[in-house]
Amino acid sequence: MGPNQLDQIVEQLQEFFSSPDAPMKFARLVLRQQDLQSGMTEQLASASNVFADWLQFSIDLLVGHELQLNAAHNKVKHGLSVRARDDLKVTFASTPPAADGTIPVSALTGPDAVDIFDRPVIEVLAQAPKVGGHRQGLELTQLRVDVPAVLAEAYMIAWAHGAMFHIAAARHFDGRGELPVNLRAPSHPGYPVDGPFPRHIAADAPVGMRFPLTNPPGGGHTQRPAGIAFRDSFIPLLFTGSAMRNIRVVADETKGA
Repeated sequence: MGPNQLDQIVEQLQEFFSSPDAPMKFARLVLRQQDLQSGMTEQLASASNVFADWLQFSIDLLVGHELQLNAAHNKVKHGLSVRARDDLKVTFASTPPAADGTIPVSALTGPDAVDIFDRPVIEVLAQAPKVGGHRQGLELTQLRVDVPAVLAEAYMIAWAHGAMFHIAAARHFDGRGELPVNLRAPSHPGYPVDGPFPRHIAADAPVGMRFPLTNPPGGGHTQRPAGIAFRDSFIPLLFTGSAMRNIRVVADETKGA
């Protein structure tokens, strides 16, 4: 029997990808044997690289991210400790509020403003993962849901899975003689030459935010600070003083008025 723990499976996959002969081994998992008989071509290599990047992308969704993406998936699947919001907009602005508690619209829409949440958001409540073997408290995870991007990512992951499933099924049924129609290998989904790669789909957009809500059950302070997560980076946030303040957005002043 093979490994049944997710971290063990991912560890073995990472070892596989780091070996010198990994590119050709992986190519044989997603490219049809008859297409490789004349050797690797530029188009086949491109398609194999696209599949490999989407496999790595799917692995990153399960483990290793600063946000609890895998926990969020389980919460959404079971409908527990999760809610969707379409009333939340978060923007980082370099212009501070005025003394009267107002801020002009242009400060939130201009070139110096960065939208964090400008799409629907999924909020998930879950216990934070251990840090250094120590249990952490409850954590609120907010995930930005860009529906077109999510659909495109799901399509490409399914495409890579379909290619791998075809190769595995073709090997399974090879040499078995006459088989019923319903026991043949599914068709190969084709080759995504030149992409899209994960970097082509909303790669620079924020993934979401996280906020620790309770201290670790064993005492002490949380070791997972609040912050904003991007696909390949995390920006921690430090709150000083009051974390919330009511601000009123006002129209920009018209020159000469």
